[in-house]
Amino acid sequence: MNKCMECREFQNLIHDFIFDKIEYTDELEEFIEHARTCKKCREDLELYYLINRGLGDVPAPDNSGEDVGYDQELEDIFSFYDEWFTKQKKQKWATKISIVVCGIIVICIIGFLIGVLIGYI
Repeated sequence: MNKCMECREFQNLIHDFIFDKIEYTDELEEFIEHARTCKKCREDLELYYLINRGLGDVPAPDNSGEDVGYDQELEDIFSFYDEWFTKQKKQKWATKISIVVCGIIVICIIGFLIGVLIGYI
């Protein structure tokens, strides 16, 4: 990650994160990285999450038991996003490779057709 999110920007996104309103972009990835590396912001996130979770505004993640603490719930959410970002990066690479392969195939076909038209093949 090249860009590091600042605490003020992180604070502005806490509500959106808790209510899943941040788009799955680099901004979300930077938010999660900041939550993992900045103790103060992580504590703030945990506090807001706990308050909203305790008030019933934020449903428990799927398949989570009531015995799971809010800090573990947040870690589970972070892990979900990590997996999602990893899959997206793999799909982007697969797409790029597919485009290159298709481009090579098109160039070969055009070369073949030109060779046929001018009588080399």
